[in-house]
Formats: sequence, structure tokens, C-alpha cells
Amino acid sequence: MNMGFTLAVLAAILGVALWRRYTEKRSAKPREQGNREEGSDELMDLNERFLAAAAGRPTVALVRSYNPEDVMVLRSLLDSAGVASYVRFQNMNSLYPKIVMGRNSDVLIDVFADELEEARLIAEDYIDRLKAESGASPHSKAAALRNAAEMAIGGIIAPDSETRLLPELLVPHSQ
Repeated sequence: MNMGFTLAVLAAILGVALWRRYTEKRSAKPREQGNREEGSDELMDLNERFLAAAAGRPTVALVRSYNPEDVMVLRSLLDSAGVASYVRFQNMNSLYPKIVMGRNSDVLIDVFADELEEARLIAEDYIDRLKAESGASPHSKAAALRNAAEMAIGGIIAPDSETRLLPELLVPHSQ
């Protein structure tokens, strides 16, 4: 009987502990979701800041990118320099990142025309660093044939694991 009583008490203690943990987690979920929304608001703040300042100012498409990582880094660099930016066509890129689908998966980063020179220097520097790091070599004939076949058959170019699609500067290079 002592053994049964001890097991019942332990089971009751364990049950109370699990119940408390469950109720604490349940009450913490709305707070966590609120924090996530605040985090996403911070990400959207870059677009909102751009749109708030737009008021008829002309814009220029600065960079085309196929990599979400490049978009995030470039926007962070531009924001650090005080250059407002706006991302267009980000939805398809988040579904199929790093895959070239003829004007469906590319992301354009727009800046104001009066901030273009500073933004171009930042983007050029970033792209040049990526080229230097990747040691961009000319593609082999086999890779070119594979890309041509993929484009003809499926309309999609999927890079192999060694290939990194670099962002493209859409404005003329500075001298």
C-alpha cells in the first residue's frame, strides 16, 4: 500500500507540473506571435519608409537579383547608408529562390533617382566582392548545353551547386 500511495502522489505531482507547463506555454503563444509580427513589421518598415518618402519622386531600378540572401544584404547595406529602397516582385523569388524563371523569379531593388549615385557605388562594391569571392570563371560547354536544354524543355534554368547567380546592376557602371 505504501508503494501504491507513493506512486499516486508522484503521478499527481507530475500531472500538476505538466499542467502548469502546458498552461504557461499556451499563455506565452500570443506574446510570441506578437513579437513575430513586430519583427515582420520591422522588415516591412524598409518598404514603408520608401513609400512614405516617395511623394512623386522619380525612382530607378538599381539591381536585379535571384537570391533572397543578396536582396537582404543589399537592402541592409543601402539602409545603413541612409538610402531608401523598395523591393519589387519578391513573391515568386521566395517560392523558387535561386532559380531563373524568365522574369518570374527576379527581384528588383528600386531607389530614388537623387540617391542613385550612392546606391550604385554600394551595389557595385557588393557585386565586385561577390565576384572576387566566387572566382567567377567562364561556364563550361556542358553547363551551357544543360542550361539550354532546361530552358527549351521547362523554361527554367536551375543552377548547379557550384554556380551562384550574382546580382545584376541595372544602371551603367561608374568610372
